Amino acid sequence: MVDHNIHEDDDVIIENGEEVTEGELELEDEEELSAEKMKKLRDKLRTCEKEKQEHLDGWQRARADFLNYKRRTEEDMKRQGEQGVAKTVELLLPLLDSFALATKGKAWDEADTGFRAGFEMIRAQLDGIMKELGVEILDPTGHPFNPHDHEALSEVAVDDDSKDNTVVETIQPGYRMKDTVIRAAR
Repeated sequence: MVDHNIHEDDDVIIENGEEVTEGELELEDEEELSAEKMKKLRDKLRTCEKEKQEHLDGWQRARADFLNYKRRTEEDMKRQGEQGVAKTVELLLPLLDSFALATKGKAWDEADTGFRAGFEMIRAQLDGIMKELGVEILDPTGHPFNPHDHEALSEVAVDDDSKDNTVVETIQPGYRMKDTVIRAAR
């Protein structure tokens, strides 16, 4: 605390036991006020910088969350599109099976060549559409049995041990689209 004693005769002030003129006192008071203001401003600046960093961190988190959401949404839409195509292909499988059955047997062998050519062109168009959709036919005859891609209907005894666990005959082909088996080969 500052002790102010003012002597009226010569405008001298005694402060803490020392003589100080009135002008010097005002300067010291201003410096003291300036130091307090500076301290308050520094505190306010620190608070503002802290708040700015919190807002920046929050904004960066929100931006990252949005980018992750956007990426997940795009992946979900792509996956749903692929699932829709797979479902459509699954609905067309009986048609493919019918084409395969129609081209086997005595009736097919005796059919008019013009009819057969037209029928085979339609089948080729359907096969082209399936290929464009990324559908692959699974015909495992002669290949090792794979329970992920094949469905065993029966076991057949083999003479050669090298043919053990090998598909001998495919009754119904399977279909795969990319990494997804739409129907296992039987």
